[in-house]
Amino acid sequence: MNKLAHWSFDSVLKGKPDASTRYVGGSGATGKAYTKQVTAYDKVGRPTGSRLTLPDDDPLVTSGAVTSSLDFETVYRLDGTLSTTTDPAAAGLPKESVQTHYNAFGLAEQLSGTSYYVQNVAYSQLGQLWQLRLGVTDTNTVSITNAYEAGTGRLTQSHVTDQTHPYMLQELDFTQDQAGNVTSIFDNTNLGNTSKPDYQCFAYDSYLRLSEAWTPKTADCATTGRTTANLDGAAPYWTSYTYNTAGQRKTETNHTSTGNPTTNYNYGTTTGQPHPLTSTTGDHPATYTYDKSGNTETRPGTQAAQSLTWNSEGKLASTTEPPAGTKPALNTSYLYDADGELLIRRAAGDGDTVLYLGTTEVRLTTKGASKTITGTRYYSIAGQNIAVRITSAAGTKLNFLAGRLWGWVPIRLITRFCGRARKVCRSG
Repeated sequence: MNKLAHWSFDSVLKGKPDASTRYVGGSGATGKAYTKQVTAYDKVGRPTGSRLTLPDDDPLVTSGAVTSSLDFETVYRLDGTLSTTTDPAAAGLPKESVQTHYNAFGLAEQLSGTSYYVQNVAYSQLGQLWQLRLGVTDTNTVSITNAYEAGTGRLTQSHVTDQTHPYMLQELDFTQDQAGNVTSIFDNTNLGNTSKPDYQCFAYDSYLRLSEAWTPKTADCATTGRTTANLDGAAPYWTSYTYNTAGQRKTETNHTSTGNPTTNYNYGTTTGQPHPLTSTTGDHPATYTYDKSGNTETRPGTQAAQSLTWNSEGKLASTTEPPAGTKPALNTSYLYDADGELLIRRAAGDGDTVLYLGTTEVRLTTKGASKTITGTRYYSIAGQNIAVRITSAAGTKLNFLAGRLWGWVPIRLITRFCGRARKVCRSG
């Protein structure tokens, strides 16, 4: 039997782990080793230094995207909250120490690294996140301001403004029913008459399952306005859902001016598994198969039917798609660390290989003989992702993020990093 992983303890601090290693290929420990190591603990046993070691011949190393040894550091405050985290240089991103500053109540209020990211965070008297002021300097900032319903603490507004535009960049207003289900999301801004307001409405059945979602022309969710003639907005849609007696989706209907195409969902395998989705028919026909453990073996891909394989630990090991026309086959493998966390998603041939380093992603893109290296680093405070830094031909570019997903309800026009919808991008 091949050795898959190894853990060691006690050499840095008695009773504490030292390192964990994942072995890939070869005969167990003779294969390539991917090691996560703790290099230092503080006096109360918290890890303050760590190192990731990759094989010298890993394509991410040989391409120059990263070095084979990557060191991380963490500094804690007396109350155990994070003070500073240091990430290594990778894929054109610099080594960076990011410091979180706190107010007198122990709430995070500023974030800084190679530049300032968060100038200030303001909280309500109940500790709710009221306003985020983002910016490299305090003279050119973007503000995200939230409002909450008294008593329930539910979010009712999330507005984005800056010091450049006379209008709101995003003006999200939310309503909920008594059970807390979101019944409307209205983005009232038209970006200075360059876009349309976006009004989204949601209705639920007696089991609190989403049954209708649509975008009316005006900020009115009355059922009389739920017609195709009344659809509007930047991305108009009207979708209806029904469910079977087990609570699984039965149908999905997209209402358009030319018809109401419906997709039907069918469940239950021939081997006696009653719950897996086995096929869809109608507007979007597709088939799915599963192994005896319930893992998906085949499903629709981007260009052909996709096959999935799973390792002995129940983790997805690879996905493959055959060639289609002029498009080559798509093959991706997944490498996990010794503790089961995804470490590398690796494309065979053309495609992206991604190394996950906590808040940093290293991407090696192969297209024929061409290889491109991209680094992406995310910044967060108070549980919110607020900025992302990416490498470019000119160096690095900093973009501030604004937007919010409410539970599982899809917000189609959420602000994204340089996405199609409401966006807040600033270079730094």
